[in-house]
Amino acid sequence: MKDKLIKFCYVMACLLIIGCYQYPINPRGLKNYEATRMEGLPLKTGLKYGLPYIRKYWQKSYESRGLGDIPYFPKESKTINLSDTNTLQLAFVGDIMWMRGKQKDLVSKEIKYFLGSNHLVFGNLETPISTKHPVRKLFPDYACYNDDTSLIHVFLKDSQQCLFNGVSIANNHAMDLGLEGLSTTIEYLKAKGIVTFGASANEPLPLYERFQAKGVSIGIHAAAWGLNNPDLLQNAGLNFHHVKALAYPFNIDTSVQVPIKALAKMAQDSIDLKIVFMHWGFEFEFYPDTMIQNFAKALSEAGADIIIGAHPHVIQPVVYLSRAHQNKPPTLVYYSLGNFCSQMYTTACKTGMIAHVAVNRNGMNQLSASALKPVFVYTQKRGWTAKKTKLHLISSLAFEKPQDLSNRKWKKIRKSLKAFEKP
Repeated sequence: MKDKLIKFCYVMACLLIIGCYQYPINPRGLKNYEATRMEGLPLKTGLKYGLPYIRKYWQKSYESRGLGDIPYFPKESKTINLSDTNTLQLAFVGDIMWMRGKQKDLVSKEIKYFLGSNHLVFGNLETPISTKHPVRKLFPDYACYNDDTSLIHVFLKDSQQCLFNGVSIANNHAMDLGLEGLSTTIEYLKAKGIVTFGASANEPLPLYERFQAKGVSIGIHAAAWGLNNPDLLQNAGLNFHHVKALAYPFNIDTSVQVPIKALAKMAQDSIDLKIVFMHWGFEFEFYPDTMIQNFAKALSEAGADIIIGAHPHVIQPVVYLSRAHQNKPPTLVYYSLGNFCSQMYTTACKTGMIAHVAVNRNGMNQLSASALKPVFVYTQKRGWTAKKTKLHLISSLAFEKPQDLSNRKWKKIRKSLKAFEKP
């Protein structure tokens, strides 16, 4: 244990020293806050720019980027009668990350009750769960994740069924443990009744996965900008829904994007509700880049009813994209839900949103997705090694703080969610 601690401290010191003599990566002439972006770069290249990226992680704030004219939560959001038996309730969570100290009471009963009250629940699993590889007990390897099965066990219902119906594994950590780690993860989740989408190992990968609830057929497609090690995308056994134009070197992808193909297939198969899980954007930025916004519009035009975003590790705006010219209800877009559970240190990275969505039929017998009031979660870490951790539900900013949180932490949480208090 002592040797591991010394090694960790040595690596961190080297990163800081090297970073002092480097400038942010600036592939597209960006300035200031946006200039340091690692997505799509090999790890060895990114390590040279350690300090600017660490600085970006610690100094992020809602004021670091102009918010333009997009509010953080849509004014069009309306009250839905959830007692209506025809209303389909869906819940989506952000990054489910490597966690330390997963005691049985990690997940509060309020979170279990809330997620369990929905007809279907989905999330983004940001770590392999491989029983064939070791799991770090003290320090995580930030370049190579792995977690044990307790990460799933803490989300089991009393019936021993998992709260999650499906998870996206199309993200930059999918191949952290190679094909074996990916395959082992998929096998374990399948055994627990959890459907995976977005990646597969040595097996065919369908364009989308199909679900059924309340008489509604639902199609979910998941895709990502790439992997931490871009070379792994060339692995012959890997099937991965890759949108290469969304990461460095930002090449123009002249082919039809995989998510658009998936939406066309859903339409061909007469799917009622079309959902796209996108691992996109840039870490620690509170506002979606113009490129991301344009891609969201393209997905909306192609037929996406709901778009769920992940990867930035912080919450980004929720918007409706009009499809009036197509005589369709608007597309509901959550650009980033932030982290659902995380070992990260800043308040913004420990605070995430649960997308609570109601789906009803409108007067034209079309399905319409509506964003219900924001529901947030906060990962409370106790002690330097965070061996005791608690995941809290914050159902409304107007409610009192969770009992176990100090006034100081509650003040920081309120500050990080200040943008959602604006009308």
